[in-house]
Amino acid sequence: MSEREKESFMKKIIAAALFVLLVVSLLAGCTITRCPVECGIENIYLLTNTEKYRKDEEISPTPETKLTATLAKNEGEGMQFVYKPEKAQTNVRVTVSDFVLDGGTEKIEDVTVYYQHYIYCAAAYTEYKTLQRVGYYPDILIPINDDCSDLNGIDVEANANQGFWITVWSAKDQTAGVYRGEVTLETDGGEKRVIPVEITVWDFSVPEEPSFDAAYSIYWFESSVSYKEAYEYALRYRLNGSFTPSVRSQDYDADTMAKKTAEYLAEHPGVSCFMPSGYTAEYFNALEKYGILDKCFTYYFDEPGNYYSINKKMSETFAWAHALNPNVKNMVTTASRDTITDVDIWCGIWSSHDCDEPTVRDRISEGYEMWWYGCVGPKSPYPTYHIQDDLMTSRLVHWMQKDWGFTGNLYWVTDMNKRCE
Repeated sequence: MSEREKESFMKKIIAAALFVLLVVSLLAGCTITRCPVECGIENIYLLTNTEKYRKDEEISPTPETKLTATLAKNEGEGMQFVYKPEKAQTNVRVTVSDFVLDGGTEKIEDVTVYYQHYIYCAAAYTEYKTLQRVGYYPDILIPINDDCSDLNGIDVEANANQGFWITVWSAKDQTAGVYRGEVTLETDGGEKRVIPVEITVWDFSVPEEPSFDAAYSIYWFESSVSYKEAYEYALRYRLNGSFTPSVRSQDYDADTMAKKTAEYLAEHPGVSCFMPSGYTAEYFNALEKYGILDKCFTYYFDEPGNYYSINKKMSETFAWAHALNPNVKNMVTTASRDTITDVDIWCGIWSSHDCDEPTVRDRISEGYEMWWYGCVGPKSPYPTYHIQDDLMTSRLVHWMQKDWGFTGNLYWVTDMNKRCE
């Protein structure tokens, strides 16, 4: 065999070897792609906290083998997984171990486990009919550990999704690092699943004072818990009820009302805004004396029409409030319009004509505050808080708010649990 023939032969051998290697690599890749569930945990789907699936919805196999969360100090973060048994299971229980710092003994002490309660949503609007978003959606989170451990045990139908949610809260002085533990699911049918958990705490702290106003009304309050408990539960998530608990439904004089509100705000720096408990010059002046008038906003009119008589009435009312104290902040839930005067805060719906970055910045440069809100409308494809919408969109709202310069978000109402047709 000549040297040239030897060289040609070797090239063919090398080419054949490379081809075999390529085929093996592709087959290995195909194996991982086609059967990712083998890398996971049987009947368990580990989801991000921006996903939502109906009770009967197919979930793509998830290759993850552990629940993860990343958060700063003084922050809460959620993790979720779905259990979908092939056979019906009774008394399905979920427990968590301690989450312990790698190489140490420190723990994340504040952990709440929930099961997801599903409610039926019909496609009441064209947008959701088009998207075929009808069925049982996860909505209410029912706590099942610690004081609520008597609720830890539910029945799950065969081939039905049952979601569980775990919220961890880091302390202000939590040591940064990786914390590990386990979540265990057990049933009376003998099924047991153990899910590793990895929580990363970053080495910085979320400040107590929020970066924007979050006016989430607690308005029609009817509950077995006190208003104070409900208000401070929301406050933990950096949401503000309408009135501070220290003065709600109390018959104090103007100065006492303002002083008690100021004392509450000093003890709870997370309060970013509140509605007035009185409408007199004495009250507003007292709020100013105690240094908290800038956190107070009036809410006289809600979604007013745009015609002469109502615009005139609003302008007169807002002027009256400014006559009581010129630093009172009047908020109105409408897109900005030149036909209303003495407005300090414009609060248009997310889809209104001035809820875009250039207009927001123009209004801010003119001295206005800009808030916004979502309600029954807008609907998908706008970001919403709607149960039938993708869970990611409720997070997009706040990134858009930050990006465009809105300084407040209004939500009406947190404690209405009736079906609205």
